[in-house]
Amino acid sequence: MDKFAQTIKQLAQGVFDGNRPCNWTIGTLTVISPLEIKIKDGLVLHSATLTITNKVHDIIYGGTVSMLESGTSEFKNYTIRASASVGDKFILFRQQGGQSYLIVDKLIE
Repeated sequence: MDKFAQTIKQLAQGVFDGNRPCNWTIGTLTVISPLEIKIKDGLVLHSATLTITNKVHDIIYGGTVSMLESGTSEFKNYTIRASASVGDKFILFRQQGGQSYLIVDKLIE
């Protein structure tokens, strides 16, 4: 009976772990294009399973931002240079069920 109870306990824990609404992890940028991030358990996440925020997009790929020029009513475009390098670490949230990850920000160490 002890072994049966242990098996039930393990099954219940597996169901609980699989139903966490959110789990976070640290990932390392391994390829910029197409985007790949390796998480600590050795799993490599490809762009199809990754969602990025505008901020992270600008960190990885660079971008352009329009800002109102001081003292005028005109907008001026400014270029944001990509600052990510292979080996940089990022904070990721795993979607419930574990099939998709949101890259939240670059980790500053």
